[in-house]
Formats: sequence, structure tokens, C-alpha cells
Amino acid sequence: ERAFAGECVSGYVAMSAVSKLRANLAAADMKVASFMLLNFASSTGIVVSNKIVMDKLGFKFATTLTFVHFTMTFLMLLFASVVGVFERKKLPIEKVAKLAAGNMGFVVLTNLSL
Repeated sequence: ERAFAGECVSGYVAMSAVSKLRANLAAADMKVASFMLLNFASSTGIVVSNKIVMDKLGFKFATTLTFVHFTMTFLMLLFASVVGVFERKKLPIEKVAKLAAGNMGFVVLTNLSL
């Protein structure tokens, strides 16, 4: 007898993709999900703002604009850590190198449209 998706397999009912998604969403931390949504929205907003500044206002110094964004991000994160939004942690470079490379790639790729 053949078992199909959703039928009994080894005494257990196989979960459909929808029920797996519901289980994952129910277990998700809403605070983390909110921060992920905020990150996506702010990143998209920065790219759109860059496009407006460069196309409509004629600012042609993309590297300078990126430097300003990174400087402001650093200062705001420093401020947030001082007021207790999160705790600063020192990590070895080996542990964060892949994450840093991914973030640099994200910045480069999202700004290719400019």
C-alpha cells in the first residue's frame, strides 16, 4: 500500500506544508519578527531615499552617501546601547566574519539599482 502526503506514514500523520507553516509561526517570537520587518522596511526606505537623492537632486557621490548611512547607523546603535535597548557584546572576529560579509553583500546588491 502506498502512502500519500497527508496519509498515515509509520503510524504518524504527515504534516502538510500549511500546518508546518502554522506551527512555525505560532512558535515564532513576535519581537524578533517585528525587528526583521523593521530591518526590511528601513533598508528598503534607505535604498529608495538614496535613489531620490542621486536621481532627483543630482548627488553623485554614492560612496560618501554610504559612509553617511553607516556612520549614522553606528551612532544610533551606540545610543541605543547606552540607553539600554540592548547589551553590547564583544565577539571574536571569526564568529562574525561571515555575518559581516553577508551584510556587506546585502548593501552592495541592494544599491546596484542606483
